[in-house]
Amino acid sequence: MRNTRGAEGQLGHGDTVNLGDDELPVTAGAVDLGGAAVRVVAGGAHTCAQLVGGSVRCWGDGAHGQLGYGNTERVGDDETPAEAGPVPVGGPVAGLAAGREHTCALLETGAVRCWGRGDFGQLGYGDTKAIGDGEVPLDVGDLDLGGHVALAVFAGPLSRSTCVLLDEGSVRCWGDNQYGQLGYGHTEQLGDELGEHPGYLPDILIIHDDEA
Repeated sequence: MRNTRGAEGQLGHGDTVNLGDDELPVTAGAVDLGGAAVRVVAGGAHTCAQLVGGSVRCWGDGAHGQLGYGNTERVGDDETPAEAGPVPVGGPVAGLAAGREHTCALLETGAVRCWGRGDFGQLGYGDTKAIGDGEVPLDVGDLDLGGHVALAVFAGPLSRSTCVLLDEGSVRCWGDNQYGQLGYGHTEQLGDELGEHPGYLPDILIIHDDEA
């Protein structure tokens, strides 16, 4: 795994040096994750990897708890992800998503847990609190999916919103909605108020060409 800008340690080489601006990434060598990666996701200034076996490593900017280690420190600026150890997610993961300043994990059980900045409700716990800056994802528990299990979780690298694909095929999204990016036909943010849990949000209406 290799990258380019390293000011927050998000490249994971134990320094804050940029890579790729005047050299090929291959010259830096592989990031020491402590195991083989099966998935890598990148947020605004942090990076996370899912390893074989389902453990998670996160590194880079941790100012809002988005790394999940229970503090706001950087990881990767003077240590490697392997040295930081696994994020205490609460079980092996089957998927990861990283937003601008938050991270979500899909556990093998179909549960979803999110941590990091929550000011737009992007974590899905019905408030705007940050998670991961003083506690770990394991402490907070699963998102309320209304009795469903998730098949996938999504967040764009600069987004402040999150989406899940549920077992019955529906899609639900929450968080920042300034431009209507949640897909509900309005611009109100969701997930920031009591009761606005993913399991109780409406399904996003998706019409296929043959149904139009």
